Amino acid sequence: MKITCVLVILLSSCFWSADSNEWLADSDESRPHTLEVRGNYDFTTGYGRLGGRYTYSWDDPGSFYMGGSIDTNADWRLEFGFEFEIRKKSVQWHYNITLRVDPCNFHTYDDNRDGAIVKEELHAIFGNHEKTDDLFKDLDITTGDGYIAKEEFYAMAPVIIAECLDTAEK
Repeated sequence: MKITCVLVILLSSCFWSADSNEWLADSDESRPHTLEVRGNYDFTTGYGRLGGRYTYSWDDPGSFYMGGSIDTNADWRLEFGFEFEIRKKSVQWHYNITLRVDPCNFHTYDDNRDGAIVKEELHAIFGNHEKTDDLFKDLDITTGDGYIAKEEFYAMAPVIIAECLDTAEK
């Protein structure tokens, strides 16, 4: 009698929709229900087992499940619970960042701090353009050495960089 009651409760819980008081077969098919029924029986040993699990998922990343199993030895198991999935939300904002640097400071351009500004360091700041090459040529007053020394920069920056004109007058 106990086995029959547990079996009826188990199967009823597998087919009953927890939120709508309808049988699963009559419920709205667009809802994410899953029903899993499994069983086996060994004729040589006479051992059999029947089990099932009903799962209801909702729009948020979670689900409710209940089920259980019973075997011919009158051993039974019931299970129920909730499962949640937590996800990190993707970044939906972009930041506008404006950096203010001193265009009259040698170290603004000397990226590797080796005491010389090479053409590649200016290209990294301003891009690989003809105007960048012209700026390099105008700052490199010792023509042909391939770098701008600190002395060259401070001698030429007030002459050719507009923002440095005020600094030179002070």
